[in-house]
Amino acid sequence: MIVTNEPQNQTYQDLLDLAFEICDEFILVVGPHAVINDNARLLLSKLETSLIKIQKQNEWPGTLTWGPPAKVYYYGVNEESKKIIKEAANSLYSWIPPDLPDDLTFYKQGKPWLTNTAHEEQSSIETEDEQEIRRVLAIKGLNIEL
Repeated sequence: MIVTNEPQNQTYQDLLDLAFEICDEFILVVGPHAVINDNARLLLSKLETSLIKIQKQNEWPGTLTWGPPAKVYYYGVNEESKKIIKEAANSLYSWIPPDLPDDLTFYKQGKPWLTNTAHEEQSSIETEDEQEIRRVLAIKGLNIEL
């Protein structure tokens, strides 16, 4: 399912609620040349208790880089991380430096569920679960192309 508009405000909050319910992990990315400000550093600090691992990678859902690897932060889904992420932004494509890390993306059982390439304003949801598809399509204001 390709998201054809930017989820913002209540639509964004509803999408996050669903992602946090369905998924078990999410990532944030800090590229090797990214300059992040105090706001982004504070966010990463707040999320430390949910941090699973940090990996240097040249590839993550929606992105392949050829230069030095980025730091990909893997977090567990829980009520604390949900609150922090929901308060950090009002739209899906806000996840770009310097104010925020890149590409908030959610995983379900090790597979990408909500892929977000914020600087290109592209996102998609990958699921074959009929109930999940119905729930995504029911989010008011979210435009989906199947």
